[in-house]
Amino acid sequence: MRIESRTKSELLIREGDEATTVFLILEGSCRITARSLRGECLQLGVRRRREILGLAPLFLASKHQTTAQLVRDSIVGRVARKDLIRLFESNSDVRLRILALLSEDLAGSHDVIRSLAAAA
Repeated sequence: MRIESRTKSELLIREGDEATTVFLILEGSCRITARSLRGECLQLGVRRRREILGLAPLFLASKHQTTAQLVRDSIVGRVARKDLIRLFESNSDVRLRILALLSEDLAGSHDVIRSLAAAA
């Protein structure tokens, strides 16, 4: 994992870009947004310390469905897809932890969908 200092307003992930890296927020926070089908910017939440960004699209080898923008200067860990896949394949504890993280993301997505539906 590479540790990097990043500045406020910097994009870690851009909606529509290929997923090649996951980010771990070590210090700081970022805003998660997505574009609606009508082009509106939807605020989906905030990710904070110890949260991982970009995990699902990385494993799916797909494009990011959201944008992650830092809300303050931050320190992040960055792991390339090939390195994470290698670790995933060689370590059962890592596989279980990643499964748990993906499950948490799925549950959080359901909460966001309910909130958006209630606001509509």
